[in-house]
Amino acid sequence: MSTAVPTALEQALTEKLADSLMDPLPVATPRRLFGRFSLPGKATAVIGMRRVGKTSFLHQRMRERMELGSAREALPYINFEDERLGGLKSSQLGFLIEEYRRRFPGATKRLLTLTRDGSPAETPPDVIVQPACDWMLTEPDDAS
Repeated sequence: MSTAVPTALEQALTEKLADSLMDPLPVATPRRLFGRFSLPGKATAVIGMRRVGKTSFLHQRMRERMELGSAREALPYINFEDERLGGLKSSQLGFLIEEYRRRFPGATKRLLTLTRDGSPAETPPDVIVQPACDWMLTEPDDAS
């Protein structure tokens, strides 16, 4: 069960979700990985040092999924480096999933995280989560 989310935080999360579905995906130098980097039906964690291309890689994967037929609304990307989200707790992330499902009732998505350090004390049941700056709701990766 998600914890109550203050109205200002709800508004910020709702705006971030809407923006993520309307903004064009940035184009960057394609990242090449050798070997298998995902397993069907499993979450994939993209981790690495700062400024090595984790976000560019996620946007690249989103573009690839769109080329394979995924709808743009099936690929939201939320960046939590926003001062309005400073007080967000992991227990409040359920609101973001509820808002996404309200907009897209047939969606069955999971939250994928780019981690920093440590792990939260509590999480909503639908969320795979660790402390993060970048989060992306994603389809299970059956194509790789």
